[in-house]
Amino acid sequence: MIRETAKKIREKEKAIARWFAGKAEGLTLPVTTSVDIRNAGFKISVIDTNVFPAGFNNLCNTFSKRAAHHFKNYFQKQAPGAKKIRIFPEAFTRNRPYFEHLARLKAILTEGGFEVTDQDPDLILLNNDCSSGIPEALQKAKVPVFPSPQLGWFSRRKKHHIEIYCSLARELASLLGMDCWRFCPITCLEHGVDIQNPDDLKRLAATAEKVVQKTADKYRQYGITEKPYIFIKSNAGTFGLGLTHIEDPKEILTLNRKARKKLSASKGGTAAREFLIQEGIPTIDTFEGGPIEPVLYYVGGESVGGFFRIHQDKDARASLNTPGARFETLCFHKDSENVGKEINLHCDDHDDFFTIAKWLGKIACLAVALEEKDLVPSP
Repeated sequence: MIRETAKKIREKEKAIARWFAGKAEGLTLPVTTSVDIRNAGFKISVIDTNVFPAGFNNLCNTFSKRAAHHFKNYFQKQAPGAKKIRIFPEAFTRNRPYFEHLARLKAILTEGGFEVTDQDPDLILLNNDCSSGIPEALQKAKVPVFPSPQLGWFSRRKKHHIEIYCSLARELASLLGMDCWRFCPITCLEHGVDIQNPDDLKRLAATAEKVVQKTADKYRQYGITEKPYIFIKSNAGTFGLGLTHIEDPKEILTLNRKARKKLSASKGGTAAREFLIQEGIPTIDTFEGGPIEPVLYYVGGESVGGFFRIHQDKDARASLNTPGARFETLCFHKDSENVGKEINLHCDDHDDFFTIAKWLGKIACLAVALEEKDLVPSP
């Protein structure tokens, strides 16, 4: 399926680009976006979209230069004349990888011709997901803030995003003469869930059974022999919190205390009460015996590379965004500057895979722009 789909995209790339440009007209794509992709071989989909990514340190040197170029182009258009940028970070105190990310982000912006400073900035680059609301310092800001704080998890919802993404994926699939299920996971939402309430667990289990049955129908349609399964995700949040994978909907009825606590966890500390029940997508890609999934980065909707998330202690059906995961740079460049500095990873048919994945990531960026339009009232 991957090779055939990539061939269709290459044949219709100009038409796809025109379609995308028409959809994006009048919208401002987010300055920074990362997308998690899962490739099952029989389908490939975005499974998570983050507007405040924290892994710029995982980009190779060539991709970092590309990011600098696109930051420059983006701000020249969105904030003409801006020279001084303040990065507004998360409030971490002991997260070394995050500090490495901030250092690389500063270096990328500097290479793009900007001064990164806390004094009298011309604009603020927000790198805080605002899970607990918009920080007071941002509310008082006198300069433009990118991305919009309204895209923070205090207001943004995953179901809204996946609905827009799947609507766009449906149009892409139509251009390619394909079933949009190939690009989009079956997803349902349950509101007002008290994870400690047995009746609410029954409701979750019933919805999970529906998702499993719909997935099984698709598997039968296409002769897929995998066993359907699901993920349960908090409707808001990041960092892999509020997430678990379920092989059988009946497991939901007997979740132990630890599993319930994990599922209801959130970055802001408030117990999650809205949950997505989503078709699980296994990954067929591996590295050194462990399952992997690509994380692709975008600046202003333009691809600037990415990296692989790897977890040796998980199987192909589990979430890899959990403690113990590591990141390996995705770099296919052969220039001498990268030799000995970056790890070159390869997966089967990687050129075909990334032909598809890059477009799905761009669609996810466009979906975020449409989300923002809904979240931010017109002036």
